[in-house]
Amino acid sequence: MKTKRAHRILLGIASGMVLLVGAALLVLINQSDGQGENSPLGLYESGDLSAVLGKIKSVEDSGADSDLQLLLAGSLRQLGQIEKLRQWASSAEDRGVSAESIDLAKELADVHVGASDETPMRLLRELQEQGARLHDARCAIANGLLVRNDFAGLERLLGDWQKEHPDSSQVTYIRGLMAMSKAKFSEAEKWFLESIENNPRHELSYLALSEYYSQSPAAQPEKGLLVLRELVRRFPQNSEALVRYARSCRELGQVAEGLEALDQIQSPEIADILERAELQLDSGNFERSAELLGQAQLSSPEEFIAMIDAAFSMSMQGQGSAAQSLTRRASWCATSLALAGYTQLARTVFEFTLDRIARTRRFADLQIQMALYPNDPSLQNAVAEIVAPAANPGTQFMSDGYHALDDNQPGNPAAALYAEHCHICHGSSGDGYGPAARHLFPLPRDFRREPMRIVSAVNRLATDQDIARTIRLGMPGSSMPSFSELSETEVNQLVGHVRQFQTAGLQEQFQRELANLPADTASAVSASDFEEWLAVRLDAGTALSLPDEWAVLKEELNSQEIVNEGRDLFRRVGCQQCHRVPDSAEASAVSSAVKLFDELGRPVVARDLLNEPYRGGDEEEDIYRRVVLGIPGTPHPALQGQSDSDLLRLVAYVRQLATKPDRRLSTNYQRMQRWSGN
Repeated sequence: MKTKRAHRILLGIASGMVLLVGAALLVLINQSDGQGENSPLGLYESGDLSAVLGKIKSVEDSGADSDLQLLLAGSLRQLGQIEKLRQWASSAEDRGVSAESIDLAKELADVHVGASDETPMRLLRELQEQGARLHDARCAIANGLLVRNDFAGLERLLGDWQKEHPDSSQVTYIRGLMAMSKAKFSEAEKWFLESIENNPRHELSYLALSEYYSQSPAAQPEKGLLVLRELVRRFPQNSEALVRYARSCRELGQVAEGLEALDQIQSPEIADILERAELQLDSGNFERSAELLGQAQLSSPEEFIAMIDAAFSMSMQGQGSAAQSLTRRASWCATSLALAGYTQLARTVFEFTLDRIARTRRFADLQIQMALYPNDPSLQNAVAEIVAPAANPGTQFMSDGYHALDDNQPGNPAAALYAEHCHICHGSSGDGYGPAARHLFPLPRDFRREPMRIVSAVNRLATDQDIARTIRLGMPGSSMPSFSELSETEVNQLVGHVRQFQTAGLQEQFQRELANLPADTASAVSASDFEEWLAVRLDAGTALSLPDEWAVLKEELNSQEIVNEGRDLFRRVGCQQCHRVPDSAEASAVSSAVKLFDELGRPVVARDLLNEPYRGGDEEEDIYRRVVLGIPGTPHPALQGQSDSDLLRLVAYVRQLATKPDRRLSTNYQRMQRWSGN
């Protein structure tokens, strides 16, 4: 049924007659500013947000009232244009908007980006008490819950919302976003199509559907272009959609169509001009591309250096992805200049770009050394010299117009937390190649290609609780510290962000496997097939618990006799081949000689059970899970074929080792020396 619906809707889009439900839908803003469906309020409630912006802008000169201005703020918020919303707030009082209304708009924006820890119901009540419309409050709360990956809270909110409005396109659209967050792509497509079918004026659903066709595991860029084409036809005031459409055209080689789309933007901003410049570069019009760079205030060495230093400054602040995006933009600008004949300017841009990249890498080196020698004045002076260009960046280049929006922007608290605490080792994309990675032994986890190591589910997959616990406890025996100072909300946000990397990596793996299939087989693979494949690799099963026998025999198992039996089993099943045990020079020699590698071929170091803290905890249940489930991605096996009684004896022995005094953390150098046998 879903496939037929998608075919029917897309067929309508291609013919230019999509979902026209009566003549009223052909007239968007020609009626009076009353309470009808084409008034600002009517457009807002129907989801035609760009039309709201266009209509309110058209009456600003005659003085829009506070209610209209709040509709403008709400439209910006729902379209995700948070920076423009903050700019509106800074000047709204001059337009006669009350301080209370401005504060409410700011509060809704904060809720929208997930900055509130309040429960959904309490937050809903508080926002209404401040004067928020119920629809606005629900929209902001729902988006905030999505950002924080609080799907249980979101389900409760949507359930109450749908009881009052069973046919709400906004609820259907949000369910689609939630499905996308859970990597349930076919379900997401169903929700987005249903939202559009029920309400052809719901702008956000078109945007989401185009994203779905661009990013789902079985990406269909041609369908995405069809949706974007209809989006800009229906919502011509949405300049951001026009830029997306132009970019999609460029990626599909339809440069002329992309340029025509950008011609529709009446008051082009920096982002629009730069997109046009890149299109002209791709079409071979190098001179025109260079002219457009000048219109974007990029024509002199000083302007480009300020742009490059802005990227460098963002990198120093942990905004890795944004910095990479701006650096990429500087590089293609230099390419355009070189091809247009401005070789000296292009050379300057390339040289400064490479210099700042080198400084970023050197800064990462110095950070490691500073951690070891914090009071060394020569290191402090070296750091000051390295970061000097970041002191006076071209702040205008940090605006959204000069770099593509990405997950590491301030509007995403999870990404901001990751950028602050994690990206230096795990990398901006979660691939384990952060600036500090080359100094660490063992290397940081690659979230995109490796399984989680600390698991509790019987199917040897990590639950969200496992990842959260690892964040709080750290990974002793590696460079991963404890982040116990983070709040529960912050930890959960990081868990969700790591899950996004994990899902993206599995999607890449699926695409590689799909590419190796015969064409007729690959064409038959659907999004639901991917979801089933993904579930096997992500959906953790029931948690493994200690056997019931533990509660009965706990005291007995702590006896020295039982511990000795556990030691014998430890040796019999081969644990001593990798792990050091006390009073056994032979075992120590063996463990030093064994070189272990993870499934990516990278060195790993077995735990020194006598002298080092345990990863994943040192309580009985923690040890039992490491023994029975193993450590996925490493040579540590899941121990099979042993009775519960024997397993408990083994746990008792290892647990006793964990109580030894003088346990200590090792350094990167010590771990590398031990692994190499020196």
